[in-house]
Amino acid sequence: MLAAVGTPARSIFDTDDGRSVGAHYWLARPFADVITSSVHDPEQHGRRHRRYRALKAQMFLHPDRFTPDPEIRRRYLDDTERLTVVRFSAHDASHDRRIQGSTLRRVETASSIVSPRSGPSS
Repeated sequence: MLAAVGTPARSIFDTDDGRSVGAHYWLARPFADVITSSVHDPEQHGRRHRRYRALKAQMFLHPDRFTPDPEIRRRYLDDTERLTVVRFSAHDASHDRRIQGSTLRRVETASSIVSPRSGPSS
């Protein structure tokens, strides 16, 4: 309850990194009424844990949430070229402390697979 205004309050803590985020997880978890994560999260987060069938990363470009601008596509690609979106992370967030990123060689290889005419330095 929010004591200042007498309003009932519920807290939901959504995690896709679990215990690996360190202090953030351990400080937020005890105060959460519900802890949510994807069905792909290998961790169990206790009796208040609820899972959803999705990946949050899918949400960013979901057709219900994102409408591409066809003019942008025409500016860079012709109509027959396939568009692939690949998101790389710098791994410099507080929850990335023990995360090891990919090598530049692997990034270049992945980029060449999805788009043979360009790489990360193009």
